[in-house]
Amino acid sequence: MRSRRAVTALGVTGMASVFLIVSPTPSSASGGHSVRIFDDCEAQSFNGPGGPGPGTCVGDGETTFPEFIAELRATKQAEEWRFKPENLKVEGGRPVIVENRGGE
Repeated sequence: MRSRRAVTALGVTGMASVFLIVSPTPSSASGGHSVRIFDDCEAQSFNGPGGPGPGTCVGDGETTFPEFIAELRATKQAEEWRFKPENLKVEGGRPVIVENRGGE
């Protein structure tokens, strides 16, 4: 069961990575790209026995791990887990600045 949760967590991370390389967006003033990451993880359920494990969520969101998984299964996405910009094409040699505004 633990390995299934790990695969689920890795799948979500992998899906998130794909969204970052789909289409171009303007560069930031630094000559690179800037990305903000948002989520709504509820710490107790993400860090507890039914979630991916300790330290997974340090935020103060309201979406429990079971709700998160149910939404992914039903819609293939998690509405409160998002990136701004939503799409970004990264070219070799260009910096990418990532700011985590979530708890995961």
